[in-house]
Amino acid sequence: MRNWTGKCLAVAMLALGAGGAAAQGTVTQPINLTASVASYCAIGATTTGAASTLNLTVNTTTTGGVGAASSVSVGTVLCNKGADVQLSSQKGGLYLNADTTIVAASGLQNFINYSATTTGLPTTQATVTAGKNNSNSAVTNGTLVTTNSAAFSATVGVQVTPSAPGSPLQSGSTYQDTLTLSIIPQ
Repeated sequence: MRNWTGKCLAVAMLALGAGGAAAQGTVTQPINLTASVASYCAIGATTTGAASTLNLTVNTTTTGGVGAASSVSVGTVLCNKGADVQLSSQKGGLYLNADTTIVAASGLQNFINYSATTTGLPTTQATVTAGKNNSNSAVTNGTLVTTNSAAFSATVGVQVTPSAPGSPLQSGSTYQDTLTLSIIPQ
């Protein structure tokens, strides 16, 4: 029996030794995981631009003048990094029937100059002044401003303040311009 116990003990020691040898032969490979996230901004739930066009009526008076400032809510703007912001006027002012070539009747004005300013951005607001200059009209870009250097979420709006016309406004169905808010992730 003693011989049998000795043999079992020897086999057990060999098995332990073999197991120890396998553990010493184990190799490992560290794997570093990384991710890169592109910067983006969203208006509402979309990162490709506004879901719809917003409409804003500039107030006028019954005597051919302009009224008080008007505002429109753009919605929630979310940027995962800082952003630059700019306002641009497509026509350089509101023009009668959206036509920059119509000549106003004598003593009347056929355009409305205005200034527009963003509201609600974390730091600097974007502005543009759209105004007819020596009968020339063109795209008018406001200054590109950095509104924040870090990620942000803000409820943003735009306020449009019309300038008093030099002459009464000519009656017409519509004075139009397109104001564009650009939010560019850094």
